[in-house]
Amino acid sequence: MLSPLAGAVVWWAWADWSGYTKRKAMERENTRKQARIDKQREQLGLGTRKKR
Repeated sequence: MLSPLAGAVVWWAWADWSGYTKRKAMERENTRKQARIDKQREQLGLGTRKKR
């Protein structure tokens, strides 16, 4: 009955120890930042840069 709770505790401990949580947070921040930049460029009429 307590195994799901124990599994969750192990998962959270591993995620914090390995840096998984921080990496995912940074990925979300970077995605939101890039979307905001792209939106502002489109509003200015500059378009987005294309990767070479």
